[in-house]
Amino acid sequence: VDHHVKLFLRLPPFPVANELRYFIEWRAGFDGAKFDVVDAVKRIGDRPILFIAAANDRRMPPEIAQQLYAAATSPKRDLLIVDGPGSEVHAHGFQANSKLYIDRVAKFLESALARNDP
Repeated sequence: VDHHVKLFLRLPPFPVANELRYFIEWRAGFDGAKFDVVDAVKRIGDRPILFIAAANDRRMPPEIAQQLYAAATSPKRDLLIVDGPGSEVHAHGFQANSKLYIDRVAKFLESALARNDP
């Protein structure tokens, strides 16, 4: 919320982000303190997880994917930051470099789905 308040409203996070969080939690009926994406990533354990970000995405900057990747404990984790034309558009990593995107996702899925039969 802090990041989006700064980006879209061009306001300091305090106190606007705190008030937004309160009203969102109240309206949606959940405790935002229990919503911790870093903790959720840690609880994935040793399951495969792939973090993908577009290099120039201001809405969800690659630093967030890098932080989540660093917090993940899975030895089967991977990180893909896609650069290229369109990488400044939110969620356009595929459009920015479709060959790299497809190759890395396919490689990740092959590895994640591979059987470890003796």
